[in-house]
Amino acid sequence: MVAGRGKGETPALATSDDSLFAGALHLFQPAKGHRAGTDAVLLAAATPPEARAIADLGASTGVVGLRAAQTNPDARVMLIERDAAMLDLARQNIGRNGLDARVILHAGDAFALGKAAALREAFDCVLSNSPMP
Repeated sequence: MVAGRGKGETPALATSDDSLFAGALHLFQPAKGHRAGTDAVLLAAATPPEARAIADLGASTGVVGLRAAQTNPDARVMLIERDAAMLDLARQNIGRNGLDARVILHAGDAFALGKAAALREAFDCVLSNSPMP
């Protein structure tokens, strides 16, 4: 889907509506640029089955953390992302996959948050497929 724009407005992000994992995960993501791929699939698959508190740092559209939530039904997951456009897509993806009760979206810089000792102790699994700053 591509949202329109008016005169003087910032161009809207062109997105695609995709599904992964044999249709189990539905995902809005940018039509061009960084998209979910093999790295995200492998990272999500590496989530320990016993993980109950999971963080996805630099979550982008949420593919890794959302899949971790799907495969770990007793876990709570926090997606941490700083880009406003990706936050919006992640928010939509949480809802469209029915994970509102267990997945929280946090707007912020994962690198800055990672320095807080309380945050490091809050999760038993931390995933990150984010680009370097």
